[in-house]
Amino acid sequence: MTVTEQIAKLKALLDAGALTQKEFEVAKNRILDVDEHSVQVEAAQNTLTQDKSETEDISNNPEAEILLKDPTKTNTHTKRNIIIGLFVGFIIIFVFAMIISTNMSSSSEREYPSYAMSENDTELSEIPVDAYSEDVDDNSFNNSTGPWRKDYFKNEWGEPDTHDPFIMAVLSGDAWNVHVDYLPAYSTDSEFGVFRLFLLDRHGSLTSMREPVNIVVRGADGETRYVPVSSVSERGIAYVTEPSAVQGLIMYFDDGQFDIRLDFEKYLEKHHTIASYYGYEGDFKRAVLNMLY
Repeated sequence: MTVTEQIAKLKALLDAGALTQKEFEVAKNRILDVDEHSVQVEAAQNTLTQDKSETEDISNNPEAEILLKDPTKTNTHTKRNIIIGLFVGFIIIFVFAMIISTNMSSSSEREYPSYAMSENDTELSEIPVDAYSEDVDDNSFNNSTGPWRKDYFKNEWGEPDTHDPFIMAVLSGDAWNVHVDYLPAYSTDSEFGVFRLFLLDRHGSLTSMREPVNIVVRGADGETRYVPVSSVSERGIAYVTEPSAVQGLIMYFDDGQFDIRLDFEKYLEKHHTIASYYGYEGDFKRAVLNMLY
């Protein structure tokens, strides 16, 4: 029943005397108040339905959603994404660089299959040697220092520093010559000094030698022994600094004759050179005592 019909029915009751004028007004106002409330509720429901429909339309239309956004917020969001992308990219590059660096630094631990120690090879550090425990027999050689010569480190002007000498020898090899320096204990941090070895071409110029570098020596007894290399410089100079290894090399040089083999990388390929040391027994000690001390 509509509002109009309800009011017409009330008017009929008023005309028939069933309702007083006051009762008629009260009933009519009650009917009108309920109708107004219903209209408001219906309008609110229609508004919610319309908003929901518009929201669904926007969510299905990205372009409309972007147009409704605040441009300032959109720019901030874009900048944040760029910064995050750059940060992630930097981390990836850093990790990749660390992996390459680790692989390069661990290259010295690699050994060539054809050059690796055999089952009969003994590491030089396993041989107990005291290089200066015995006196030099002056009658065993004619004061010879063999191939050893005295040299000096250079000062900042490129001039020889006569207060900082060392001895050196050049051994003829099958492919390249082997240059050997012995740096005495007083000029190094090592108790027994340091050996350094590098390659010379036929013109006497330093040539490259890259890690991994293995040094193997073979004495007159025919046994081969592995010399641990402490480090290799960027110029390709191999350093032997372990005290036991240094003493072992001193023993071989002082015996007068032995073979030395260097295994290394050159031109991105595996190479080796073999050189022989020929001298008199005790000539290394003679060179050290006469030239350095």
